[in-house]
Amino acid sequence: MCCHSGMSPAIDISSVHKHFGDKHAVDSLNLVVPRGALYGVIGPNGAGKSTSLRMILSILFPDSGQIRVLGQDSALKAKDRIGY
Repeated sequence: MCCHSGMSPAIDISSVHKHFGDKHAVDSLNLVVPRGALYGVIGPNGAGKSTSLRMILSILFPDSGQIRVLGQDSALKAKDRIGY
């Protein structure tokens, strides 16, 4: 739960892993973005930024871990409230 309003965070990622063959694209990602917050994602090519965003938006799915978007267990359930 988000600490200020009692509402769930906008994004809540727990222990997310994603592999493409032998390549570890995302390894044990944990992140909580409170509602109303503005975050940026930076890093070198191949760091897993685009893969992570695609998993948040349910374009790709993690091999393990959990992603919640706007209190839902899938961005597909909140698609009328998000944009990419």
